[in-house]
Amino acid sequence: MGQVRGFFEYKILPEKRAAYLRWSPQWKQLMRAAGLDDFAVLESNQRPNQFLETFTVESIGQYESIVQGLTQQAAYRELRARLDELLEGGRERMKIWFFTEMC
Repeated sequence: MGQVRGFFEYKILPEKRAAYLRWSPQWKQLMRAAGLDDFAVLESNQRPNQFLETFTVESIGQYESIVQGLTQQAAYRELRARLDELLEGGRERMKIWFFTEMC
């Protein structure tokens, strides 16, 4: 079985864009420090304020372990709550996918 790639897609409220651009480097730093070494935040070229977080892990179990550790950190909880305030439609509108590399 190959590596697992995670994708989290969401849209930011247009009036919150500046706040999001200040927030995202902190989020990226936290995710990389937690073990998601190739964590990146991308913006759509076709849809303004549409963002994608992407990363690679060895397994879903590894991802779950990383998240479990993160949830124990106040910095994670604070940044996560801040993201929820920036999302268009709230966390319910976030799309989350995991794909396994096949070849």
